[in-house]
Amino acid sequence: MHTIFLEENQHKLDLTLDVNEIPKNPISYPKTWPIFFDLNLNVISPKKTHLIKLHNGQAHTEIQIQAPKNVELLGQLVNIDGNIIQGGDQIFYDRHKNRWRCNFAPNHDGMFDAQIMARKKSDTGSYTSAVTFKIEAKNIPKPPLSYPYTWPLFFELDLKIESPRNRATAVWPENASFTEIRMSVPNDVELSCDIEFNGKKENNCALAQFDNDKKQWQLLFAPQRTGLHRLMVFARRQSDSDTTFHGAVRFDLNVTKLRKPIKFPLTYTKFRTDKCRIYEPLHGVLKKDTIVPIHCFIPGATTVDLQVDSKWIKTKGYEDPILKTEITVGSKDVTIYAKYGQDTSYDGLVEYSVE
Repeated sequence: MHTIFLEENQHKLDLTLDVNEIPKNPISYPKTWPIFFDLNLNVISPKKTHLIKLHNGQAHTEIQIQAPKNVELLGQLVNIDGNIIQGGDQIFYDRHKNRWRCNFAPNHDGMFDAQIMARKKSDTGSYTSAVTFKIEAKNIPKPPLSYPYTWPLFFELDLKIESPRNRATAVWPENASFTEIRMSVPNDVELSCDIEFNGKKENNCALAQFDNDKKQWQLLFAPQRTGLHRLMVFARRQSDSDTTFHGAVRFDLNVTKLRKPIKFPLTYTKFRTDKCRIYEPLHGVLKKDTIVPIHCFIPGATTVDLQVDSKWIKTKGYEDPILKTEITVGSKDVTIYAKYGQDTSYDGLVEYSVE
């Protein structure tokens, strides 16, 4: 026999339940706060449970929430000690299915809280707790899955990470000078990137270029020192009137050993919009009086020429889309230019400095 006490308007109501048999699949409910109902949120899945079990090698789970269009959600994964798991959550609005998808990935076995907060888009204040599920994790794969930090633009533009997959931290190859992130995007989207150390951008230490063979963007990052860095990827749709790039995704990078720091050449807008690529040299600083091979992918140009020591060098090594030639480096910058269509003027593509 069970007795339930309900307190409403200062009155108590005693109800007696005669339970003869416990259901095989008992119903339970996640913890909710008033804002869950005030904002008309609705749990699509999982239904009728407060506990999500991740067993036998399952790496993550997904909670789906339906919400009005003027509401936005945020989430975090918290362990039993109350610590937030970095890279443990990925919350985004799926505009194709008209629902919020809240992914959570525990980093070890044990109990976790999958916390979901909400607010109206018009609100400028902080998010408020809306609903929390318990996660029971057993036999979590090693290394555990984790999520890089993403902005809404990442999902709005249908961006996809090709590598590194399922991890919030980029891979640092042993004794390397740079690392890469690869992404697939729609044809009308272009990317740019930066690398930061201690919150400051490192100039000429990131290069965004398009790999036409794999139809992927290759994002290269060259740290100048060991330690923890942030790799920033920005995006924009080419058809937008706003030419500004906005944050799409962020990775962490821990550099343990640096063979030789390098800097990349300076690239201009036309290089990115026309989806050009540098094969060699990737090092942006050339040595004076050396012979250097130049190998680039430059699609659609009518003419490609170079400036060396402020003098024009007519190249015979360009056959659309490949530029392949050699130059003798002088004492000033080396710049690659291209002409397109009926234009009589050149567009700058790539610039190397000289030391």
